[in-house]
Amino acid sequence: MPDKPGVWKVIAKGETEHGLHGTEVEIKLEKDMRVEGFKKPLVARYTKIFIALGV
Repeated sequence: MPDKPGVWKVIAKGETEHGLHGTEVEIKLEKDMRVEGFKKPLVARYTKIFIALGV
């Protein structure tokens, strides 16, 4: 986990029955170690659209 202020890229990986999946989340920490913001992966932002197109 991030241990100092700045922009961090965290890579999370998990295994499902379909295989290994990973995602990268960018987190911005302030000087007092509070999370200023983060960017969601494309699929997380548009999940409903991906599901609708897959049907």
